[in-house]
Amino acid sequence: MTATDEKPAGDTSAGQDTSRGRSGGLAFRLALLIAVAIVPLGLLAVLQTQSLQEAASINSEVTLSGLTLSAAAPHVEIIHRAVATVETLALNRQLLTQDSAACSQVMSAIKALHPEYALVTFVPVSGIMECSSAGRNFNFANNKIFQRIIRLPEAQFFVSPSGDQSNTAFLGVTHPVLDDAGKIIGIVAIAIPHSEIESALLLQEKSSKLPQPVSFITFANEGEILYSSTGLKGVESYLPVGESLIGLAEQQRPSFTSVAVDGETRSYAFAMLADGLYLLGSWRAVAQGIFGLDLPPYAFPATMWAMGILVAVLASSALVTRHILTLERSMTAFAGGNRIPVNLSMPGAPNEIVSLAKVYRNMIEIILRDEAELENLLRHKQILLREVHHRTGNSLQLIASIIRLHLRQNPSQESRALLAGLHDRVMSLATVHLGLYQTSDQPDVDMAELLPKVAGQMTMLAERAGRQLQINTSVESIRLGADQAVPLCLLISEVLSDLSEMARKTKDSGLTLEAGLSLKRRGMTGAVLRISMPVGQGPAAALSPHRATSVISAQLVEGFAAQLEGSLVVERTSEESVFQISFPIRHT
Repeated sequence: MTATDEKPAGDTSAGQDTSRGRSGGLAFRLALLIAVAIVPLGLLAVLQTQSLQEAASINSEVTLSGLTLSAAAPHVEIIHRAVATVETLALNRQLLTQDSAACSQVMSAIKALHPEYALVTFVPVSGIMECSSAGRNFNFANNKIFQRIIRLPEAQFFVSPSGDQSNTAFLGVTHPVLDDAGKIIGIVAIAIPHSEIESALLLQEKSSKLPQPVSFITFANEGEILYSSTGLKGVESYLPVGESLIGLAEQQRPSFTSVAVDGETRSYAFAMLADGLYLLGSWRAVAQGIFGLDLPPYAFPATMWAMGILVAVLASSALVTRHILTLERSMTAFAGGNRIPVNLSMPGAPNEIVSLAKVYRNMIEIILRDEAELENLLRHKQILLREVHHRTGNSLQLIASIIRLHLRQNPSQESRALLAGLHDRVMSLATVHLGLYQTSDQPDVDMAELLPKVAGQMTMLAERAGRQLQINTSVESIRLGADQAVPLCLLISEVLSDLSEMARKTKDSGLTLEAGLSLKRRGMTGAVLRISMPVGQGPAAALSPHRATSVISAQLVEGFAAQLEGSLVVERTSEESVFQISFPIRHT
C-alpha cells in the first residue's frame, strides 16, 4: 500500500497546513492586529508631527533671526545711533547753514562723544564741505556717491571701499536737510570706519557664548553691500545662488535654506534694520526636521509603527511561539514513537504555557503507563495463544495417531483409504498449528517457512506407505494471518492428498511421483497459489471442466478457496492437472 492509499480520504489537514503557511502563525496575526490598531494613532501622529515641524520651522526662523541680530548687535547699534544723530542734526537747519565755524564746532563735539565716527559733516548741494569734524574744507561736487545721494530727498546709506578721507573702507549714513519749501539744500553725513565696527564685533564675540554666523552683511535698497563681517572682498561667495539682494529686500523672508555660491548649503536669516537698511546672516545649514533631522512628517510615525510590529513579533516569539514549538517538537517525536522523556522546563514561559506543558507531561505519563499495560496484556495473550496452538497441534497429532492405529487394524480397503485421507488432513492441520506455535510472537506466519513443512509432511506420509513422492516447492516470503494460513494449508493438503493416494495405489513401488507447489505475489496486495500433479482421481479431477463428478475433497477445496476469497481455476491435460487460486492478502 502506498502512502497515498494509507491517507484517509477525508484527511485534508496537511494541505491546510501547507496552504496557510506563515500567514496563520501567531506572530503574523498579532503583528497584523497591532498594525491595524495603530493606524489611527499613526495618522494622528503624522498630523501632530507635521504641526510640530511647522512650529519647529517657525521657531528655527525666529531663533536664527535672533541669533543673527545678536551677533550683529554692535554693528546695528552703531548704525542706529548714527541714524538718530543725522536726523537730529538735519532738524537744526539754521545751525548748519549760517555759521560754518559754529557748525564745525558742533560736528567736532559729536565726534568727540562718538570716537567710532570717522567724519561728521554737513555738505550743501554745491558739494563744498565747509562744516565738518575734520576742520577743513573739501569739494564733493564731482563725487558720484554725493551726486546720487542729493538726487533723493531721503535718508540713505552708502559704502566707500577705500574712503575719501582715510585709507580704510567706511559706512556712510546720510539724511537730507530741507528748506521750508521741502527742497533739499544739503545733507548731513556720518562716516563710520569698518575697522571700528569690526573691533566692536570682535569684542562682543570674545565675551559672548552664543553661536556666531559664518558671515553677515548689511545692504541697502539698491542691493549695495554696506558692510560684511568677512570683508567686502569675496563676500559674494557667501550669498545664495540665484537670489539677488534686491529680491531678498522685496520678499523679506525671515529665514530660508539655500546653496551658497561657494557650493555649501547654508541657512540664511533676514532682518530689516531701518528704512532702506537690511541685515542678512549666513549660517551653516540647520536641519529643521524631527530631532534635528530633515525627515518627512510620516517618518517618525512609520518608524514607531514598524517598531510596534517588530516588538509584537519578538514578544510573541519570546513568550509564546518558541515554547509552543518546543511542545510541538516533543509531541511530534512522541507521536513518531520516541518514548525518551523530553525536558519541558521552559524557563521564562507564561504561566498558561507552563500549565499546558504540565498537562502534556501528565498525559505522556498516562499514555506510557497504558502502553506498558497493553504490552503486558499482549505478551500474556501471545503466551496464551502460543499455548493454545501448541496444545491444539499436540491434540491433532494425538488424533492422527489414533486414526493411524485404526488404519492398521482395519482390513477393509475402503475404510483404510478413508482413514488415510482423514489422517493426512489432521496431520496437515497439526502442522499448521505447530507452525503458528513457533511464530506466535508475531501476528502472522511466513508461508516460506510453513508451506515446505506441509509438503514435507505429505512426503513423509507417502514414504511410510512405501512409495516415493517428491514435491518441488517455490514459495516467496509472504506473511499471512491465521485466518488465511489455516485454510491455505488445508487446501494444499487436500489437493496433495490425491497425489498421496495415487502413491499408495500404484503397483510400481519404485516409481517416484512428482508435484509442483508454488506461491507467488501478484502485485502489492495479492498472491497466486499453483499446484501441478500427474493426472489422477481426486479434487483436481473432480474440479476439472472435463469431469462432471463431484467428491467430498472437491467440496472441501472449494470451501477453503471461498474462505480465502480467491478465484479457483483448474486446468487438466493428458499428462497433468494444474490447480491455481488467486486471492488477496489480508493485512492483520
